[in-house]
Amino acid sequence: HFAYLSFTLAAAEDIARENPHVRHVSIFQNWLAPAGASFDHLHKQVLGVDTWGSGVSRRLDLLRQCPAFYNDVILETAKTRGLLLAENAHALALVEPGHVFPTLAIYSKSAQSDPRRMRDAELRGFSDLVHAMHAATGSRLACNEEWYTRPRSSEQPMPLHVLIKWRVNTPAGFEGSSQIHINPIFPSHQRDQVLEALKRLRKTGAIAAMDLGEECLCEVGCLKYDVFHRNQKL
Repeated sequence: HFAYLSFTLAAAEDIARENPHVRHVSIFQNWLAPAGASFDHLHKQVLGVDTWGSGVSRRLDLLRQCPAFYNDVILETAKTRGLLLAENAHALALVEPGHVFPTLAIYSKSAQSDPRRMRDAELRGFSDLVHAMHAATGSRLACNEEWYTRPRSSEQPMPLHVLIKWRVNTPAGFEGSSQIHINPIFPSHQRDQVLEALKRLRKTGAIAAMDLGEECLCEVGCLKYDVFHRNQKL
């Protein structure tokens, strides 16, 4: 999986280098037809686009107002609600509420916002948790894998992270008109399901070594992407 992740990053680098009009490289993966694949196959795309898009722009606007958002809000909420899944020296995985679909999130702890500048050990640790979340999800569940990286045309720090969204529900008219989305799986139920699978996989050696559930320390400020901002406050 680390070779697969490295190949993906190399492709993104090639696209950005060869086309001066690319402002951001979008990376995503669809698995099974309900997740948008034209037929049941592993469908990864790496696309150069000439705009950030509204999703990336909203995240960057939020981080300008609250640089420590991912540490102070996302991680603290996960700790308070007991939604931590796995952790190693370089990354952290959790159930992340607030999305249209039940979502697993994997965050890099690296101080680097740009994956090109990360050490191999950092990328391998991140890859280990992405692989583990897919292994725990299983091959029968349709899902999207979305990558979030800081656009190279922006200086605003943002942690490298991946969201794995389970396509178990189909938004329809009610959701479209009201923008109220009904999640069919409680975050705590998703946590229990994934943790059970992770423990089984770890016991059999099918995933890399990592802390699981209550073993995760998730120390304050463990996502180092905003370390410059924290140093400025000091």
